[in-house]
Amino acid sequence: MNEGALARLELPAIRALLAEQTAFAPGRELALALFPTLDVREAERLQDETAAARDLMRASPSSGLRGARDIRDALRRARLGGTLDPEQLVAVSDTVRAAEHLFADVRPYPPLAARARFARPPSDLAGAIENAIGSTGDVLDRASGRLGSLRGDLRAAQARLQQRLDGLVRSPDLARLLQDPIVTQRGGRYVVPVKAEHRGAVKGIVHDQSASGQTVFIEPLEIMEANNVLREAELAERAEVQRTPRRSRRAVPRSTPKGSSIS
Repeated sequence: MNEGALARLELPAIRALLAEQTAFAPGRELALALFPTLDVREAERLQDETAAARDLMRASPSSGLRGARDIRDALRRARLGGTLDPEQLVAVSDTVRAAEHLFADVRPYPPLAARARFARPPSDLAGAIENAIGSTGDVLDRASGRLGSLRGDLRAAQARLQQRLDGLVRSPDLARLLQDPIVTQRGGRYVVPVKAEHRGAVKGIVHDQSASGQTVFIEPLEIMEANNVLREAELAERAEVQRTPRRSRRAVPRSTPKGSSIS
């Protein structure tokens, strides 16, 4: 069938209208690529599927792939051995759950159920991701046995340092040297804002100074060890967080099972 005949049948307009109703990018691409078949048996099968889909939508208007995401880039990255970030893993999980709901919806409709008979959404993978990654992409304490412990160590190190800092800025000897009685950070280290004229009176490491030059940000010697402990705890926690998506990535299928494409 030539392009002129398809244009007279207004197929491009029909495909565009159908594409507007799709839930996500892969479905839209499939809609725009639809082409009439010259095989009578295939045409009859497609008509049966269309009739079943119409019945499904009448019975359950909310049915579909709502919540599915375009995860093709993430799957390609996983197949190449790359690490998926938490947001990509959440997208994979959301898509698996959307497929589960759709497969359950089409089960009572034989023409549609036949299309999904060889597809099995990887529910175990979605469960593993949901156990490790929160809905907003944050890695949960329960993602690994070690992560919860490391975060406990991190909170304890923060509390000890904060206690030292609170006592330090309230001490009369230091308070009079400060530009403001506050604690801030420079380069990941906790520092205090010392008046420039008193910088020699505070033993420690200068990490920065204000644009005006009136304030220098010093890490006092008294808190240097506590700062080191906190930094080490932060690095250990960060490394474990980065390992968690790698473990989940290894569970992502390296290839798409036959019949499991989602549109």
